[in-house]
Amino acid sequence: MKTNDLISLRMAIDGVDDAIARLLVARHRLARKAIAVKLAAKLPVYDCSRERLIRARYSWQGRGLARVAAAITQWCRDEP
Repeated sequence: MKTNDLISLRMAIDGVDDAIARLLVARHRLARKAIAVKLAAKLPVYDCSRERLIRARYSWQGRGLARVAAAITQWCRDEP
């Protein structure tokens, strides 16, 4: 593999990482809004059935992604 190939691959990875970061921020904002709606309606913040559905949706997309879903949903709940 040439050095230029590696540089191009790293640049592509960085672009994907940047896109993931933007999407995670957007998801976090939406989750925080959902939490505010739940609190205003005196509903529980944590909904196990919903989170199971999210993990299942991730797991259909690839191996190990259910753990990613669990980490993302936990982060969205915990991070103010």
